Amino acid sequence: MRWAKRCGFGNGKRKSLSVDDTGAPSHESRLLFEFKAIRVPCRSKSLLCGVPDLINDTDIRQRLNLVRTSNSFVLQEDGERGEANVLSIEVVPSASGVYWIAGKTIAKSGREIESVFRVDTDSGGTLISVFWWIDGNWYEHEDEDVPEALGLSRDEVFPFDWRFAVPLEKDIFHPA
Repeated sequence: MRWAKRCGFGNGKRKSLSVDDTGAPSHESRLLFEFKAIRVPCRSKSLLCGVPDLINDTDIRQRLNLVRTSNSFVLQEDGERGEANVLSIEVVPSASGVYWIAGKTIAKSGREIESVFRVDTDSGGTLISVFWWIDGNWYEHEDEDVPEALGLSRDEVFPFDWRFAVPLEKDIFHPA
């Protein structure tokens, strides 16, 4: 299954961004660098109502893979319907809502884990959710099987630090 979303470009023309089942942009879409924003629907309400089985949801996996594979882009949540805007920005502005941002988690052991963070910029960069890409699978950082998947003990994983691929204007956890 392939799907496309409309995106605006600086020249005023509109083009489609093709995304495959994993949420990764198609090859031709990755070449479109004048990208401004697109709407990314999320048909699942699980993210909004806290249903624990998030990673098995196709829409959530597509969002995670889009942000992970195009880490210079962020998703900005828009309203309560689960939609998001895809943005290419240098810095995530403070007090501008909830964003999905790629980055790295640094486990207590020093191991780096490819990550996508759901961040509340209205709260100084507070992490709402942390998703880890481990051996081709997505995990929430709170999943019980994370230490085993990483081949580490729980004490080697937690507490952890993190770095965003696109920095926050205001990050109370990592002041400049």
